[in-house]
Amino acid sequence: MINNKNFLALACLISMLTACDNDSDGRSSSRVPADAIAITTDNALNTAKSSDTAINNALSSFYSTSDTLLPKTSINTAKKSLRLTDFARSLTRKSADAIATGAAINETVNCDTGTISISADFTETPTSENGNGSITMDNCVYGTVSLHGSFSYSYSDTIDTGNYISGTGTESTQSLSITTATATHTITRYSLSYSYNDSSNSVKRTFGFSSSDLGGGVLFQDTSPWIRNFGDFYPHAGVTVITGSSNSKLRITALDITQFKLETDADGDDSYETSQVYTWSALYN
Repeated sequence: MINNKNFLALACLISMLTACDNDSDGRSSSRVPADAIAITTDNALNTAKSSDTAINNALSSFYSTSDTLLPKTSINTAKKSLRLTDFARSLTRKSADAIATGAAINETVNCDTGTISISADFTETPTSENGNGSITMDNCVYGTVSLHGSFSYSYSDTIDTGNYISGTGTESTQSLSITTATATHTITRYSLSYSYNDSSNSVKRTFGFSSSDLGGGVLFQDTSPWIRNFGDFYPHAGVTVITGSSNSKLRITALDITQFKLETDADGDDSYETSQVYTWSALYN
């Protein structure tokens, strides 16, 4: 596949999964986690950075554990660029070593306790790839990592002489919990849609995220898709709103491939009191 960098790691990670009320800019207030933290002018940038670190730690544990439990080939689970769909497709191919394309995949593996299962249907031709599936963790404990929950995905790609030239996909989960020796993370009501062509990719997502590393939870919602041209390390367009307790929130807006704007609404009145421009390195260093 095209190696899409995770151009906004506030996610690695979103279409709504449940019906609920939205406020004026499209955010769904019912998705704010019960343990939401307060977002202030002083902690806004650090909240964004800490959320990035916690999400990457959570998904890294999920990827590496799942990959180990289905060990038919090796994949690089350390890449931030790996979407859940990319990861699932790697596992599908591992499960399909001796199965003809177009066949259904159903495989369950025992963890130390509990199980992890993959179910998928896919079709591959010289000009296209299409598929859908799900991965389910049933109280899977493996070493120091515990996984519980499931996610589903679908994708459709167009191929020209071996090159992926365009495609779309979706991902969703109601709840996925990831516990390690040092932290507990929960991703809820996650929904992602993406598309790409031969020059750029676009991602839009919504999810709640709670983590002991973060000291509570926040709601992520992309109110405008994140768009990055291939060859650029950072996006040139996109908006993410991160909401905490009492409707406090921060908003990140891409200005170009070098800078973003960070706004803070600490009192939750839907009016951003502060605004500051940063280079992308301020978020990722």
